[in-house]
Amino acid sequence: MMGSGGDKLARQDMFPTRVAEWRTEARVGTTPIGAASSLDVRDHPLQSVLERLAALRTAHPALATGPSAVRLASGPLLVVSRFDRATRHEYLAAFNAGARRASATVQTATPGSTWSTLLGEPVPAQTGPAGKLMLSVPPLATVLLRADATLPSRPPVRPTLVVRPDELTDLVQARANVATLDPVPVAFAVQRGGSAWTRVAADDSPPYRGFLEPRQFRRGERVRVVALARWPDGTTTVSPVVTAVPRPR
Repeated sequence: MMGSGGDKLARQDMFPTRVAEWRTEARVGTTPIGAASSLDVRDHPLQSVLERLAALRTAHPALATGPSAVRLASGPLLVVSRFDRATRHEYLAAFNAGARRASATVQTATPGSTWSTLLGEPVPAQTGPAGKLMLSVPPLATVLLRADATLPSRPPVRPTLVVRPDELTDLVQARANVATLDPVPVAFAVQRGGSAWTRVAADDSPPYRGFLEPRQFRRGERVRVVALARWPDGTTTVSPVVTAVPRPR
């Protein structure tokens, strides 16, 4: 629905309408509805696109539930990786919101692989030994690729951890960095005094962050914070412990 009067008039009836101007207004992807019902419209172009997207989500569950990593967010171009942990395949979705073709070279986690096009303009795609991939996305379009090779095995590394006040809220942010291209989930735990460690947050996509609520701690209380990364082979690596005061005096 479009509405010649802006948002306030983009609310036409889906069923046969009695509003005269709504019968003659243009609609996205189709002609004015007249006295007919929108619910009877078949083979609408938006319907076809949504059906195809739904089929992709069904065939590739990682598109809906897999961890992600933003590869590029510049101007009209957004490129995001999505990972299937079960099959160890990487997907790459590129969105161009601009009116001109956009090109970029992005980092992936899958070196030395060809990539199959699942959606959008079919283009030959190949990552080099360092995992770099050159993309060219048509204007106002989306391209979805899937690596033909699986993610390589990478050695586990220890996370690093910084605890500091969050820039946008009154919370305290625990931020972990894991120097790897592998998608790994990270958990954050806190120890108060001599008590047991308690998990307070988990994040499966970089940047890895957890948040502490200062009001849950005593004024001036010192706590110990740690980050734990879980690797595909079952190995867990632990960051150095950081001492913090979530609620200053």
